[in-house]
Amino acid sequence: MFFPYRSILTPIQFDDPSLLALGFAKQIAVLHGATLHLLHVVPRLRAIGEPDVSENEHTREEKKARATLVQISNRHLTGVKHKIRTAAASPRALAKAVVQVATEVNADLVVLKTHGRTGTFLRLIRALRCRLEFDVPILSQHLHVRPI
Repeated sequence: MFFPYRSILTPIQFDDPSLLALGFAKQIAVLHGATLHLLHVVPRLRAIGEPDVSENEHTREEKKARATLVQISNRHLTGVKHKIRTAAASPRALAKAVVQVATEVNADLVVLKTHGRTGTFLRLIRALRCRLEFDVPILSQHLHVRPI
């Protein structure tokens, strides 16, 4: 059962539209008393034989991303239960990283920004949803939606 939401995953990039989706996810988390999981996936080139997705490698990029997520959470998530997550993934496996982390945190809802119903990232998640039996609802916020 997904409702009421207890665990919400918000994958963000470090740009303003992602922060709009974060604001929407924050409202839902406050309403339900849910834990908000912030995720930034650091793109990396993988070597032959390495997995597509990895977590906690403690690379310079992941440390920088974690520091930026801490700043964002301090600025935008006061009073909300939240956890910070980073992952590294090859460019073709970004959606797979989101699905993997959503599964690990038992996410009841994924809130992300998109460039519309045909956004590449959203298409990838929908494809992975079919392949990996990922049945968590995905709430996508269009780039041009203004916060309430």
